[in-house]
Amino acid sequence: MKKFLLFFCFMTITSFCFSIPNIKLYKNKKIEYTIKDNKIYDYEGEPLYIIKDDKLFYDYSESTDSSSWSLKTINETDNLIIIEEGESTNYFHREEYSKNTGELVLLQYGSIAYEYDENTGLLLKESSYEDGTLLYYSLNTWKGNQLQRTTYHNADGTVEHRVEFLYDNKTNKRIKEIHYNANNKMLCLIENNSETGIISKKHEYNDDDTLKSLTLYNGDGAPIEKKLYSKGNEEVKTKKFISLSDKEEYIFNNEFYLTPTSYSTYSIMDEDINENQEVAWDKTHTATLNKYELTKNDKVYEIIAELKENGLLIPENSVELHKRYSDYFFYFNVNDDEIDLSSCYKISIKNKTNSYFVSYNKSGKNKGPFGFDIGMSYEEVKTACEGIEPEHIADDRYFVTPKKSHPLFEKYIVWISDLYGLYYVKGVGHDIDTNNYGTEAKKQFNDLLSILESKYGNFKKTDTVDEDYLYHEEHYWMTALKDGARTYTASWYTLSPEDYNGLETIGLGIKCSEKYSTDKAYIWLEYGFTNQDIAQEVLDDVL
Repeated sequence: MKKFLLFFCFMTITSFCFSIPNIKLYKNKKIEYTIKDNKIYDYEGEPLYIIKDDKLFYDYSESTDSSSWSLKTINETDNLIIIEEGESTNYFHREEYSKNTGELVLLQYGSIAYEYDENTGLLLKESSYEDGTLLYYSLNTWKGNQLQRTTYHNADGTVEHRVEFLYDNKTNKRIKEIHYNANNKMLCLIENNSETGIISKKHEYNDDDTLKSLTLYNGDGAPIEKKLYSKGNEEVKTKKFISLSDKEEYIFNNEFYLTPTSYSTYSIMDEDINENQEVAWDKTHTATLNKYELTKNDKVYEIIAELKENGLLIPENSVELHKRYSDYFFYFNVNDDEIDLSSCYKISIKNKTNSYFVSYNKSGKNKGPFGFDIGMSYEEVKTACEGIEPEHIADDRYFVTPKKSHPLFEKYIVWISDLYGLYYVKGVGHDIDTNNYGTEAKKQFNDLLSILESKYGNFKKTDTVDEDYLYHEEHYWMTALKDGARTYTASWYTLSPEDYNGLETIGLGIKCSEKYSTDKAYIWLEYGFTNQDIAQEVLDDVL
């Protein structure tokens, strides 16, 4: 009896710890996750995590080492499934799903929280906090799937602003959006095309209900021009918009051009950095930021002033003025559709040095794949090959004979940049006699894959055949490989260079040895270091 009670208690505890149900979770009626047998899959059915002790581990990892932990946790209450990530206020991420419907009911990113209807998935409330204190919130009113009203409230519940929405009865497209202040005065009227729902006009009003401005838009919703009015509703001036898409340039002359602000600039402007402080710009460059005081004799001032004098407006939040063939550009805020001259910063960009990349190698000499380390010079590579001279192939590529060779491989190739040293390594395997199914080649592949996984962790495996290829059957495995229709690889794309001595990517795969034969294959293995991008950029510059 005592043994039975102990067994019953154990089963009860186990059941409680692993009681997350098999359920589909949705965001606005679209599937987000599937939880099945304590595993989590994404919206396409691809595996994401395995659940262990309320923690989420990547890719079914059997390891409970923190390197395989996603930093997310999953818990449940009587009514909710809760996924959380992060501990600090700014990084905190929380998702709550209804057990009843599977719909998302709460989504919180840092200081912003969104609340949804558990039956319809529609957004009901958006709240903003600072250090845990409510600043303001908005409430949405719906009729069916049509948003009727959004009311913006201060923390004390008083109304600050509200927006009413109207729809076309035939097309169900939103045709009007009317903004009112707390005193019920109309601030803005937005008109949309009844067929497309895209904005066509925007009316802005003064406090006395007179028209302040009228903005016209093209069929894609991009602003074309803005008409400004006096308080007597007389047109004062018409200004034209410069429309800048993500990669579009507005050309001033052969020397200067204007673009929207890039993501990298936004990240630098958001950081609390000192002037002249060198910060990361991207994988290959660093940047320094300095306040730039414009004078009337400055060429930059002349260009921006010309824009303003000609009545040209910039609809983006901020812009960059680039000088061609230079290593710097100028940043400007845009307020009320116009460039703010007082916000000018000069951002200087420069390449990261080879010493920067070599500093990733913290384990000493010859610890990298086949004994090759990031940033090695030609002479250092020669030394790692016991003095055997590398054989030049083309551009940065060399055949080498490493001291630390592997019996599976017969050829070794390294890429060495004059400026950034060694940045890529490839091993080419011996021919493997194999059958039509590729059995022997796949066995050697999987044996090597097991070794690499134990050292570098989780990987992504690809085993696919082109959809329009005729022979998908397994006994045509090698035929598909020969014809280039089959991909059989494993990849590591998320390695942290800081943890792997500058190593960033690994690729492993099988190729057919001969163009017209299917009985021989070989394995290839490639390693890319974090200086690869900039070395390749330097190489491409000569073309």
